[in-house]
Amino acid sequence: PRGPQGERMRMRMRMHRPLLRAARRAAIATTATGAAAAGGLYAYDDEVFDAGVRVLRCGLTAAAITASYSWARRGLEGEARAEATKAAHWRNAGRLKRMLFANKGVYIKAGQYLGTLDYLIPTEYVETMRGCFDEAPASDWPEVEGVLREELGGPVSELFREFDTVPIASASLAQVHRAVLRDGTEVAVKVQHDHLKQMARTEVLIVDSLLKLVRAFQPEFGFQWLVEEMKANIPKELDFRAEAENAERCRAILEGFGGSVVVPEIRRELSTPRVLTMSFERGCNIDDVEGIERQGVAPRDVARLLSCVFAQLIFKSGFVHCDPHPGNILVRAGGGDGRPGPGPPPQLVLLDHGLYRELEKPLRLELCELWKGIVLADAEAIKISSKRLGIRSKWMEKRFPGKDLSHTLIAAMLSAREWETIVLKGNALDRFDPQGTREEQRTQLSSNVSAYLHGIVDVLETSPRDLLLILKANDALRSATARLGGLSTDTFLITALGCIRALLSANASRAELPGREADEEEVSALRFRLPPREGKSWLERLCRTWGLFSDYVRVRAFIWLNDVSTNGLWPTLKSGLFASSSNGLVML
Repeated sequence: PRGPQGERMRMRMRMHRPLLRAARRAAIATTATGAAAAGGLYAYDDEVFDAGVRVLRCGLTAAAITASYSWARRGLEGEARAEATKAAHWRNAGRLKRMLFANKGVYIKAGQYLGTLDYLIPTEYVETMRGCFDEAPASDWPEVEGVLREELGGPVSELFREFDTVPIASASLAQVHRAVLRDGTEVAVKVQHDHLKQMARTEVLIVDSLLKLVRAFQPEFGFQWLVEEMKANIPKELDFRAEAENAERCRAILEGFGGSVVVPEIRRELSTPRVLTMSFERGCNIDDVEGIERQGVAPRDVARLLSCVFAQLIFKSGFVHCDPHPGNILVRAGGGDGRPGPGPPPQLVLLDHGLYRELEKPLRLELCELWKGIVLADAEAIKISSKRLGIRSKWMEKRFPGKDLSHTLIAAMLSAREWETIVLKGNALDRFDPQGTREEQRTQLSSNVSAYLHGIVDVLETSPRDLLLILKANDALRSATARLGGLSTDTFLITALGCIRALLSANASRAELPGREADEEEVSALRFRLPPREGKSWLERLCRTWGLFSDYVRVRAFIWLNDVSTNGLWPTLKSGLFASSSNGLVML
């Protein structure tokens, strides 16, 4: 196409060209390694042989994708080349999804993560990978029945009055079946895919080897930290007893939201490390805007409640749900039965509590300072918090010698906005509202990611590991909120409210870093055991408390006035903005 659309296509093609070159180099090495592993290890161990087959499948898929792009764009220039690239994106996203589904397990988990990376990878890949949320291949019933018998100690027919053999949902690590207990209670039974624990141990070694191999061909590729995250997180997600404990703690933290948030009740007597039985909850996925509207619920109300819930979990409680993708959050009308009605409040159902991260108090408060600085356009606060978190980009230091700009990257990564929007355009609280079409925003942000990719990798490698999971959760929440039509008042400002309240509760006070430059060992220590922000006198603490209170009133008033401007005075008062938990703001 001609005009602006054609120019956007050409820009996206230029942006992703370095990634394609890296993929071409990695595909050759990966295919050779996978073939050698599969052939050489067959006689050694069936499990390891299967792992070699998965590596080989990865390599062949990467080679096919690389060849597809080269063939599709041969001899083409300009708009014709851009169109061919777009078509190749769709084909190759499908190839990648089929490979992930064939390999199963943690590979589908990776696809789910790709499905949340709006703006960062081509749209065609994001849309295709969303199928990993609710289209993952299911295990056959005999395998499921075997796991149930082994874990629960008896045949299914004796333990349940009814048990649907066809799962209602299948995910990367488990699938869910509807069942009815002997007393007539309807439940959902989550059953782990068979042999997954053994497979997961092998996959960590495979991913470790692949990342080292890719880095040998592409030295600037800096995602080795993924292996450490996998080693820490996969065992937790594979033990459903931990998930049961997380669910109960999450329910306790969010009980102040009343009936606006539901966490399924766990049936401990029918739960084991590989089987989890819980109350059966109905609703539509949070990204199903049409399904939400059919219930009479306003999507923006859902976006606001979602932001309130996760501000409470992350910044006030330090208990981070690290996998809030659309398949793990259901929405229904506030009556609890999902029936349509005239403007009912939303009710969220939080599922899959397998992966949480507990934030140490100093780190949690530092993240509050960072987010408050972003929303209130306080460049100095952003810079101080970034240094205290140990965030540093050597690439930025080389590109801009004599300037300390690493903090600008972490601020942009958290907000998905340019530094100019965050600070340089002033401190108007509505400056984060979307400008232009969603496609134009995606193109601009993707362009920035491409330009600063090496700096972003540096930030990821130097950030506290807890912050990486918050970034992942933040990506998923931002993606969901954008699909619900949320504005800055529904995301950024509500998050800032949660941060300011957390700082007020802790009565945190300000302290600067030591005047000298910290060495690498000290920076590493700062990342995990931050020194407290202690004031020098009661007067300083009092002034800080007054400043935080003033910031809180300013943000809260802006949200209220924005609602009055949008909905009118009486509807805003009638909604119970400051007296009802239905929209979550009463908790902040």
